[in-house]
Amino acid sequence: MEEIITLISFVILVAFLMFIDLKVGKTQHHVMTLKSAALWTIFWIGAGVLFGFSLLLWGHHIHSIHSIEDLSFIIKKHHHLININGLAFDEALKLYRQNLTVEYFTGYFIEKSLSLDNIFVWLIIFMSFNVPEKYYKDILFWGIVGAVVFRFIFIFGLSSLLTAFEWVLFIFAAILLYTGIKMIFKKKDNGEKEKEKYQNHFIVRQFSKFRHFYPDYDRGFFFKKGGFIFVTGSFLVLCIVEFIDIIFAIDSIPAIFAITADPYIIYFSNILQF
Repeated sequence: MEEIITLISFVILVAFLMFIDLKVGKTQHHVMTLKSAALWTIFWIGAGVLFGFSLLLWGHHIHSIHSIEDLSFIIKKHHHLININGLAFDEALKLYRQNLTVEYFTGYFIEKSLSLDNIFVWLIIFMSFNVPEKYYKDILFWGIVGAVVFRFIFIFGLSSLLTAFEWVLFIFAAILLYTGIKMIFKKKDNGEKEKEKYQNHFIVRQFSKFRHFYPDYDRGFFFKKGGFIFVTGSFLVLCIVEFIDIIFAIDSIPAIFAITADPYIIYFSNILQF
């Protein structure tokens, strides 16, 4: 029960932080300044770091640990690399929380470094579709909302799979190896080739066939006209941003599972690194 409460509380916390980002620092339909972008980056990094250190105080509540037996079970279940043999419960709990914090920050900084690729690709997408800068924030905001939902399904689904079939870890290892080799030997495309690739994307081709498609960005994601609902260029770009995030998640999340098998820590670090 405490696991569910922790998860719901975390989602509420993230929703609150995103509300502050969207409303208090509202820059929708205005180009965000460099100073404003820097301040909001500091805000989100600060939130992620504070959350990580807070695990030192309450991390054991995630899995309702109330005895040494509970702790031993969780350590074994999630493959935490700590030894509590011979330790009193309070000492073992302290060691567990410290390890949890280290795992969180390891996952957080790995995801943070890998997310630099996302930023580059998002920029290419926006440029290739001539999205005005004042709409970037709105599209990315809802892209992150989608990522919060998808990554929950992906991370907890994979965790359940690992619990049932530990050999799935070898598949993760193969994905990581393939990704590493691809990064080493990948030829850098110039900007024009990248733009061409996204404009010929499957999603783009499908939207082009849609009769009620409005290609501009000044009407939100949907609007109603003449009894028909039209989807806009903003929604098209949002779909592509979401699709790209899914691809990056398939590449990056296995790397975090190599650090910890605790899906809650993986999810927390994944979401707060945005």
